[in-house]
Amino acid sequence: MGISVREVFQEFDKDNSNTISTSELEAAMEKMGLAAIPPTRLKAIIKEVDDNGNGELDYEEFVKVLEKAKDSASDLAKIFLRKQKSGPPLTWSTDKLGNGLEISSDGACLVRGPSTEGHAVAMLSEFHSIAADEFDQASVIIQCEGIAPEGFVGVIGRNFLSAGSYEAPLGPDKNSSVVHFDSGVLFHKDHAPQGLSLGSMPPDVRLHFDVDARNQKMTIEVIGRNGEIARTLLLEWLFPAFAICVGLGPGDLQKVHIVGSSTEKTKTNTKARSSDLWDEHNKATLPSKSNDMGLLAAAMSA
Repeated sequence: MGISVREVFQEFDKDNSNTISTSELEAAMEKMGLAAIPPTRLKAIIKEVDDNGNGELDYEEFVKVLEKAKDSASDLAKIFLRKQKSGPPLTWSTDKLGNGLEISSDGACLVRGPSTEGHAVAMLSEFHSIAADEFDQASVIIQCEGIAPEGFVGVIGRNFLSAGSYEAPLGPDKNSSVVHFDSGVLFHKDHAPQGLSLGSMPPDVRLHFDVDARNQKMTIEVIGRNGEIARTLLLEWLFPAFAICVGLGPGDLQKVHIVGSSTEKTKTNTKARSSDLWDEHNKATLPSKSNDMGLLAAAMSA
């Protein structure tokens, strides 16, 4: 897993000019599933190491960016290093798939034809956890087209593979933590914690998922038309192993396209797998002072 510094540079240098421009950096970040950085900020972080002042990075400047990662002060260095260590791109899984769903040959596009009834669930190709053979960090951007109001998006735990239904709404399922498209309400283990919402989402919404399985949390962000983040919802206390998923409800033609993704294993040595904390035998009582779930936090920004 991983590629050389020279290969990373070539991946970003799409026009083979031996320099990386701001527009190439933006395109590369999108392909990696990273949330957009405002153009002014991109120019500022490029300027940090742009010795000749041409607004672009040549290979020597690019190497200098990577060296700056040692002090963890460079946003740009973190992006390049993540690209260097990233695993294969995420695709839609063909192993478990709801009725009426089709996946493109490259695995990037999920399609459901017009349907007047029923739900259909699909998940991405990787489960995220701290197990040595799984990715504990991931970043994904998806583009939705024509999503019906009764759809859901979020994550399912590994137990969903045996206990969940791929032809039922995800919201009431105890092995899911998902957001309802129409209302934006979060459903966490088959009930809705009061006040936690991403807001109503349009049928053609673009979403960014930032996965941190080591800490069992994930952020879902709505990307606005200007490319900047419009709203954010933080999901905490997720499953020990979870996969990003969608549930498409009745409606016209619906598509969910993976714009880009990156994955990472931050450590190779880790504790052994454990049962899903939401198994029936692992139920726990929440502290009396907790509000609703007591375990979830939402951060909303207009």
